Amino acid sequence: MVQGPTDSTRVIAKDVPHSMPLLPIVSTVVFPFNVTSFSVHKKPNLAVIHKLPRTDQIVCITL
Repeated sequence: MVQGPTDSTRVIAKDVPHSMPLLPIVSTVVFPFNVTSFSVHKKPNLAVIHKLPRTDQIVCITL
């Protein structure tokens, strides 16, 4: 059975922008090509999230 693209491969197919929002995270393990959830509590990080458009957006996360 041939499956269509997953959410992960759709992100890969997008052009990666030259600049993107940076969101530092702690106490979270993120594996490539997986979707994960995490909580954002610090005001500067919340500001990054609130500035994002409501459509698909690539965000760079750092540990």
